[in-house]
Amino acid sequence: MTGAAVGAASLGVWGALGGCSPSARTDEDNSVSEVQNSSFAQRVTKDVDADVVVVGAGVAGLAAAVKCADEGLNTVLIEASEVRGGYGPEGICAVNSSLSKAAGIDLADAEVAELVHHDDEFFNYRLNALFMRDFFSGSGAMIDWLVEKGVEFTGVVDNYKGIGRFETFHWFPGDHNCANAYSAHMEEAFLAQPNTQFLTDTRGRELLLDEKGAVVGVIATNSKEDEVTQFNCKAVILASGGYGANPEMVERYHPTMYEGRWICDGIMTNVGDGLTMAVSAGGRNVAPERCFLGHLYCYGKDESLYKLGERGHGCWVNQDAERFTNEGCSKTAALAVLNPVREQKDTFAIYDAKAIEAAGKGWLDAAKAAAEAGDSELLMADSIADLADLIGVDNEQLVATINRYNEHCDAGIDADYLKDPSFLIKLDTPPFFAAHQLMVGHGSIGGIAVDRNYRVVRNDFSVVEGLFAAGTDSSQLYRETYKIEIPGSCMGTNVFSGMRAAETIASQLHV
Repeated sequence: MTGAAVGAASLGVWGALGGCSPSARTDEDNSVSEVQNSSFAQRVTKDVDADVVVVGAGVAGLAAAVKCADEGLNTVLIEASEVRGGYGPEGICAVNSSLSKAAGIDLADAEVAELVHHDDEFFNYRLNALFMRDFFSGSGAMIDWLVEKGVEFTGVVDNYKGIGRFETFHWFPGDHNCANAYSAHMEEAFLAQPNTQFLTDTRGRELLLDEKGAVVGVIATNSKEDEVTQFNCKAVILASGGYGANPEMVERYHPTMYEGRWICDGIMTNVGDGLTMAVSAGGRNVAPERCFLGHLYCYGKDESLYKLGERGHGCWVNQDAERFTNEGCSKTAALAVLNPVREQKDTFAIYDAKAIEAAGKGWLDAAKAAAEAGDSELLMADSIADLADLIGVDNEQLVATINRYNEHCDAGIDADYLKDPSFLIKLDTPPFFAAHQLMVGHGSIGGIAVDRNYRVVRNDFSVVEGLFAAGTDSSQLYRETYKIEIPGSCMGTNVFSGMRAAETIASQLHV
């Protein structure tokens, strides 16, 4: 790219891949060009040339890197932490794989269409259903490819032990989680290929753009920021895992998830590098429209009682001591519990002795012990009025709220929110408990807008050339609610998006 102006941005894209030099320099002696508005570009200590740089060695990044290597591309995989990342469940979603067919599960076209329709309808047709159709069409071959790369499966395919609605979940063996069953094998498969590098403690910070706005490289630093590497390449795949560990970004895009109401319980290196870079290169930011993988916990001293915050057996009240939702909302979507709570300033789940034992066997004794030990998140009193004083709400209002709730329990029907009658347990047996509900986020799901080849796009849907985004950086699965009715689909689409991005790059470079 001799004679072309190259700039650094906290994001990027590409034009015609074959027409771009992998170098981000401008002068013939290959010295690093001066870059405007870049704190790191002025401090480059090392240059690395490659066809593709993958930013993030999690589920999607590993899939992208392995597939790029399969395609014969000189590939560099960089990871901000000291080891490969990756967060996932005990298996992965796919439709009509060789494993599912061997298990007797072979879905007809109409049954696959039901999967697409279920999510489309759930999100009020705000999804681009083409992404789901693409995934379901390619997911069977994806499983076969993973097996080829050494990823192990038990052969059991089910609906995630009854939690999901559809039999799409392919189980990893034993107690293996994503890190053991998937990531370790994929790292090994990547490093077994020629022309590959895996660099840890290497955090992607800025994209390099040519004069047309195409991405031609990325600048990365180590954790001490005393080593700055300029990667010159033809394409960058962002797979940094989202922004779930960045409180400032979380509150910016989800204002009700502020300090004191929300806590990060995910991968601490997922601080939004991919989203930051993509947006600075012109990519469309859809983070406010997307969701979090998270739970509603009572984050007290006893970890065994955390889920008291989201169980549907009690009565949920807000800062005004008013009941505000159907506490059994998780029956619609398992993790929908975050949604109603986000609309309140503060919330508590109220239980009596019977309800707390129904929520979890042995929880009554554990809750008593925690409260007596001074747990500030789980409070106990002999009356509802006394409990109101402890949590700082109007005691007359809380008594009135619980009295009305008990009337619903006596009648066997929730006349306010139609909660499932199996969750209606009259709160009349002391001691009474208030579990403070705290939103716990494991990670953000989506944020960077992409097309069906996972190329980053602008507001007008034009492509940021040379820039791709995969995994939770660009997930197209959900809108405001993380759901698991199609179990394993988040991990499945993370793998698929990495593969699709790599295949697109290879098809353009091999022209």
